[in-house]
Amino acid sequence: VMPAFGRDQMLTEAQISDLTEYVVAVSGRQADAAAVARVRQVYLDQCVACHAADGRGDRARGVPDLTDAEWLNGSD
Repeated sequence: VMPAFGRDQMLTEAQISDLTEYVVAVSGRQADAAAVARVRQVYLDQCVACHAADGRGDRARGVPDLTDAEWLNGSD
């Protein structure tokens, strides 16, 4: 189950926005490089345990691959 990082105030709105850019970047699309740099450590601290350092996740555990073109909740 994905934590509710925003609702539970685990991350700020700005960090969530930057993490969105990070996911866009690992999926091979054009992203805001400054946002990606700002949030790299947050990804390592909060997301790696499930999504892995390379963003490939673990489908056997139900963890989406962030590097592919499959979007569960939109792509814009």
